[in-house]
Amino acid sequence: MRTVLLALAALLWACTPRAADATQEEGAAQVEAERLLAGVTTVVTVPSAAGAIAVRVSLPSEPRYAEGAPPLVVVPPFFTPVRGFARAPEADELGFIVLTPLWPGRGDPKTGAASSGTDDYGGPRARQALAAVLRYASDAQVDTTGFTLSQRLTMGLLADELGVYAFSHPGMAATRTFAEHGSTIPGLAWFLGHENPTNDALCAVELGHWGDDRQAQLNGAYRGYDPVKLDVDYSDVRWDRARDVPVIGSHVLSDKVPRMFGKRVWSAALTRALRDSGALSEDDWPDDVATVEEAEAWWAERTSVEAYASLAGAVPQLKAMLLFGARGHVQSVPDLPQVHQAWDGLRGTAGLWVRLNPDSAYVRAAAPQRRPGRELAANTAPSDWSQATTWGHPPGPGSTILHVQAALSELGDRAHADDWRPDLDVVLLDPVQDAAPPTSSAATEAVAPPPSAGPGALQIVFAARMDGRGGCTKTDSRGCSLYLADLDAGGAVTGARALSVRPGVAQDFPVIDPEGRFVVYQERERGPPRVSWVALVGDAGGTLLEGADHPALADGGSTLLSAAVSRSASSRRFDLQQTALRWTAGRLVAGKTSALTSSGTATEPVPFPDGTQMAWYEKGGGRGKGTTRIGDRAAAEGASFGPLGCAHGAVSPDGSLFFCQRFRSYSVAELGSASPVPSSMSFDVSLDSSCDRTTVGHTEFCGGAEWLLSTASCWKGDEIVNTEVILHDWEGRVRTRVSFDVGAQLGARDVQARSGTCRGTR
Repeated sequence: MRTVLLALAALLWACTPRAADATQEEGAAQVEAERLLAGVTTVVTVPSAAGAIAVRVSLPSEPRYAEGAPPLVVVPPFFTPVRGFARAPEADELGFIVLTPLWPGRGDPKTGAASSGTDDYGGPRARQALAAVLRYASDAQVDTTGFTLSQRLTMGLLADELGVYAFSHPGMAATRTFAEHGSTIPGLAWFLGHENPTNDALCAVELGHWGDDRQAQLNGAYRGYDPVKLDVDYSDVRWDRARDVPVIGSHVLSDKVPRMFGKRVWSAALTRALRDSGALSEDDWPDDVATVEEAEAWWAERTSVEAYASLAGAVPQLKAMLLFGARGHVQSVPDLPQVHQAWDGLRGTAGLWVRLNPDSAYVRAAAPQRRPGRELAANTAPSDWSQATTWGHPPGPGSTILHVQAALSELGDRAHADDWRPDLDVVLLDPVQDAAPPTSSAATEAVAPPPSAGPGALQIVFAARMDGRGGCTKTDSRGCSLYLADLDAGGAVTGARALSVRPGVAQDFPVIDPEGRFVVYQERERGPPRVSWVALVGDAGGTLLEGADHPALADGGSTLLSAAVSRSASSRRFDLQQTALRWTAGRLVAGKTSALTSSGTATEPVPFPDGTQMAWYEKGGGRGKGTTRIGDRAAAEGASFGPLGCAHGAVSPDGSLFFCQRFRSYSVAELGSASPVPSSMSFDVSLDSSCDRTTVGHTEFCGGAEWLLSTASCWKGDEIVNTEVILHDWEGRVRTRVSFDVGAQLGARDVQARSGTCRGTR
């Protein structure tokens, strides 16, 4: 059957305008496919009846399962102003092959990739294009080089386990594509619809929206639910010329309205009411607002409520999950008509397997420290939809992406195991073990449990030199090596050992994995810096990234943030990047690296505990002239924080406090406050009575928000003559001279210490 489908796809493509040129390319390409390696992201072109479609393909560093990786197609927005390839959940880090297309007629300025054809904003041409991409993902169609996806891969493709993810209105295009073209997509297994609108009134946000104060603004004209046509009274509609939006009664509609073909498009019913009531006439109808005829025609081709009846015949095998939060990203109506209509259509009309939000087993696996929300078994809906928001996933920092990844993991595992039970007690599969099982006794020994810094204990890793030769200071870090200290609940050093000693190599800014498996650190010998790692059990280690410094760990140790360092003709550039990490068989493996900033001045990344935000330092024109920024980690956008020169930042374990260092002074601010102005803080440090001055830098929270781990430096004139790593309490008083005490335990007489971090709780 698959051979027949491939032949059919090739025949259909031969009828397109590009067929003659592409046939020559295809004939030349038959010699050998260009193989795509694990962990890479590339762009391929897929032929379709709507044009040649550019598709970004992101491959995992390791496939999710031993047999290979399942494909996941991410449907992009079509009536919001998105330029380039859409943002996608980092499902490649979950072991999926992620494919993201560009709609016909759209391009990506970053890569230069573009799809041919004409943009019809999620219309018939867009759905033809999406169907072709879905066939390519399920290995039932060739790309423009004449090869299927599996022929391009160095890993196995689980073509019969194809998943589709759509956030917001792209879910309508996905649903209509399934209804119209689903029978031509042999591998289609499941669909994750994330807060998808279903009809034109919901797309145009006419029932209610979130105000600037994040309070729900509800439209009293919404009278009640219907599976196909919601009951909205448009009789009291008028046009507010000052705001340039419709008003129904006292409810001012949101200006966040869909745009298609250069026009704002409200629902067909509202648009008709504006005309029939005389609120707008032909003479004063705004040029950028769709007419009644346009609104009726455009929405009839795009909403999903009419498509559910076709799904049972087109895709009877399809399984669906509807993901939604207690507080939706756009819709504020508490009875969630968009989820209700999708449920009634997918389950009631089409008779498909449907689940509302992921199983709690997968939510717990994704974030053991969080309490899952209320749970409904598959094929079960709320008994009272007026309280539907209580079944949404709980709000909070990082909650959305956590539940997206839990849902993707569950659907992928269910498809792989062919297990569609309504409820699960545990996760179905262990992807990491499935993908990389230990193959030798040596590997088994290497994954022995790491040392535990359990309740009431701390582990501190710091950079120091203990041979009496100095050379581990801010001005000379060449002698720094790594040492590990164990502390009790009172802060006393109870054990110590050398972790990594390489004479002549500067090893500093260590960061300890939250689970105690490894340490990443900055290393420099000659030339550009690099980020390296060393295991806390055994002596395994190595280089992770060349040309990078200032490492930080996020997402429980599964993501490395760092500053990429490069040199131009006139200066050095610093830009933040993130790298996927995987701990397997006692070794740390680096996966795909992606850029986070492009300013050329960004360094010192500080991830927040919730995983969604980060802080970083933007270098200025001299010492003390830079600015700390705090913002969205995914978008790398943030507002300036605190005074100029606020660097070397740290965030408390609960995400409530931010500490940073100004030139010779220190600041602490309460995050989330209306005006997060840092308050001053001082440290009591007396290293040597002969010091002209003592400074404290590179401070980290340790064991909670009550203790701070810092590097204290003794200055004589403009020279640093002594440095220590010191544990301070919140009042700035010395609690433990960590490097001094470790040196005493190891019999060292002269200790110079540079930087450190800690793990554990008090």
